[in-house]
Amino acid sequence: MTKYISILPSIYNFENYNFAIDNIHKYIKNKDEVTVVFCGRGLNYCAENPLGFKKLCFRCSKITSTILKNINIEILSFNDLGLNIKTGKTVFEFDSLESLKAIIYKDAEIGLAVISQYVSMTRNLNPFFNHSLTKYLNKLLYHASLYTEIAYQIIKLKPDVVILVNGRMFDSRPFVNICEKKGVNYICEESAYNISGHLVKENFYCSLPHDISSYTRKIHNMWNGSNVPLEERIKIGNSFFVKRSLSQFSGDKVYTIGQDNTLIPADWDNTKTNITIFNSSEDELFSIGREYEINKLFNNQIDGINYILKKYKNNNELYFYLRIHPNLKNIKYKYHTDLLKLEHEHENITVIKGDSPTSSYSLLNNSDKVIVFGSTMGVEAGFWGKQVLLLSPANYQELSVCYKPKSLRDIEDFLDNKINFIPSKINAIKYGYHALNDERGTNENLDTEVHLKLYKVNLIFKKFKFNIMDFGYSNIGVRILLFEYLTSQVLRKIFVPRNEK
Repeated sequence: MTKYISILPSIYNFENYNFAIDNIHKYIKNKDEVTVVFCGRGLNYCAENPLGFKKLCFRCSKITSTILKNINIEILSFNDLGLNIKTGKTVFEFDSLESLKAIIYKDAEIGLAVISQYVSMTRNLNPFFNHSLTKYLNKLLYHASLYTEIAYQIIKLKPDVVILVNGRMFDSRPFVNICEKKGVNYICEESAYNISGHLVKENFYCSLPHDISSYTRKIHNMWNGSNVPLEERIKIGNSFFVKRSLSQFSGDKVYTIGQDNTLIPADWDNTKTNITIFNSSEDELFSIGREYEINKLFNNQIDGINYILKKYKNNNELYFYLRIHPNLKNIKYKYHTDLLKLEHEHENITVIKGDSPTSSYSLLNNSDKVIVFGSTMGVEAGFWGKQVLLLSPANYQELSVCYKPKSLRDIEDFLDNKINFIPSKINAIKYGYHALNDERGTNENLDTEVHLKLYKVNLIFKKFKFNIMDFGYSNIGVRILLFEYLTSQVLRKIFVPRNEK
């Protein structure tokens, strides 16, 4: 018998909440020992309620209590674990993201966790640390220190496995850190889309969802352990790349809708070696794990691009095109807007804006070589047989689909044709198979699965979709719940300081 402790997320983490309940049912069915720990209004602040709205906290606690009453298991709230609001540290000193990132509280990387939360909310990578921002971030750090205290209390219960959601934010990373410190196994739950477009849960054992090495193992293990015939696996893996090139759904948001596959830049010159640079949404790769921080040749993407452009400014045989990621088109921060200035500062590059109709795939098909900064276009280019230079960490970097330089000299050798890298197409297919198939995740307990319903909320300015567990509310009650949550998200944009330095 395995002793599990499941730390429930907020109900406002709608899909993952349902899957957490699903896992609880699964372990009970297996006759394992399960204890559920939930906030119970012990702390107002969490990843889904980062402004500490008491109404959201009250609603979350009430619904969770109702659901857990119908499950015959041990239930503990944070207060039951002896949470004392005086146990956490209340004031931390920092004046930059780097000094904030370095903050550790009792072995928990709370600074890194708070940065993840802040950047996810604002997409600001260079905030102005005024009194207002420092005060707000200290509030998150304080609560992260309290989550750390709770983590230590949970370890005292001697669990075999601790189950939590995501593991990256300030309300979950402390549990990961303390489990690792104390040698306790843990599972990070996340949601994903399968080949049918349905949400399923994915469990990550003793790793964060974005850990590169464990992600690589999952890809190989799924391929090698599959009962699907080889030809069918290859077909599914291939379909991932074909779907993406046709702007069809392939497990993630489609960013290339509206692009024209017949368009290439007007200044395209086939007599030159044309190299397309595909950048990524730098904020999405920021502060998601230590593997993304080490072995980087450049501090950021624009530094890397500037280095290459300056190095080859006198080489008339090479010309560069920068395809700005479409997810940056509405971002006003410098890590995006400075990219738009590059073609005015260098003569050997053309910049294609994020909202340009020029197709990313027409650029890919016509390019002699490709440079990527972590975007999925790297593994796609490798699949299509392109020579790909990867200049920032990516979840596919260990699959031999891109060339990962270890030094600046390696970059030059690659661009000067001194390195003939042949991408592994079969590993690219394995990546596609993992990303888009029915084995990636599952809902083991059908009684819970049928409770996941899709609700749509239409506001004047935007349409929202939510997959929500059936809480027993009427449709009107659910819409009130969603309206309260959406209101809190609007208030985040108003009250969370986001001025750039």
